Amino acid sequence: MTVAHPFRDTPIVGVANTVQARSLPHHDSVSIAIEGALGALEDAGLETGEVDGVIGERAGELAYELRLGPCRRSMNALGIPAVLEAAALIATGQCRVVLVVGGSAGIYTDRASTAPWTRPTNEFVVGYGMFTAVEFALMARRHMTTFGTTPEQMAAVAAVIRNNGHINPEAVYVGRGPFTPADILASRPIAEPFHLLDCSTTSEGGCGLVLTTADRAAGLKQPAAWILGGGSDAYGPSYQHGPLWDFTGRPGQDVPAGYVGRTAAAAAFATAIDTPRVAFAPSFDLFGVPSSSIIN
Repeated sequence: MTVAHPFRDTPIVGVANTVQARSLPHHDSVSIAIEGALGALEDAGLETGEVDGVIGERAGELAYELRLGPCRRSMNALGIPAVLEAAALIATGQCRVVLVVGGSAGIYTDRASTAPWTRPTNEFVVGYGMFTAVEFALMARRHMTTFGTTPEQMAAVAAVIRNNGHINPEAVYVGRGPFTPADILASRPIAEPFHLLDCSTTSEGGCGLVLTTADRAAGLKQPAAWILGGGSDAYGPSYQHGPLWDFTGRPGQDVPAGYVGRTAAAAAFATAIDTPRVAFAPSFDLFGVPSSSIIN
């Protein structure tokens, strides 16, 4: 028997972005997250009283401030994993309406130094005064040595990302471009091989998503966005360990740290395919789902 993955019955029915800016002086992280949450509910045509689950770094504060409790809450602050967690809560019957909310404001106030989240306290960085750009520069240099990647290739990636912001009317840096790879390479050096325009900027803002059951989605304000598949994986804590591209983990797991994301991609393709019920937890080889399965 071939059936659809249960995530097919957990659509996204509301979405909202707050204003995005380098600084939002009249907000903190809770207030901007609340704005994103209320905007997503309004977009869906749902009331706060219908929410029985909230996911996000500020989930506890939102459950209190919006009087959602008692409800299911999770402090998951990661984008796709948070959406998949919300879908799982609905698919397993734990919740009917779940808010996924993010927001940050008023944290990066000392502009004379690097942002606080780029200065983790651990043995890899503290002893050397390292910060995030330097750490990733070391990883980039290792990638260049191992695979022959060039600064021009990395600058091309940065130019595409910045040009996407240049044409997005809601982006912080709208109208600042267009940028070419040569523009990226001409900006001042930060940590070889990275230049200023290779590095991401900091900004403040909030956002929200609402997921619900398929039956509740019928008749709401917006057409439902159906989840076809998703996956995530990780290899240890971020910003703490050197770039060991060939480092592997548990016995039988032959995907090295340098290929983090490969099993996540395989899981996303696997859940996007209508499969026999017994195949909802597939095993993956190094290259993920076989190409024949993806084509089918």
